[in-house]
Amino acid sequence: MTQQTRYAAYLIRWQEGNSQEQWRAWAENAYTGEKRHFTSKKKLVHFLWQCLNSDTNSAASIMKTNKND
Repeated sequence: MTQQTRYAAYLIRWQEGNSQEQWRAWAENAYTGEKRHFTSKKKLVHFLWQCLNSDTNSAASIMKTNKND
């Protein structure tokens, strides 16, 4: 039985202001160029956690289903 290798690549960018409320980030799928914006560190980490723990390499579908974070 051959084990399939899972691989995903994202470019993570963030910008911080002078206060906690001035924080934003985005993740860009290195293969598709699709970008996903986040308004908090918690939402960014949650998205990455979902990608790492999905049974299939369906990060693209996770990006589409959680687009309003």
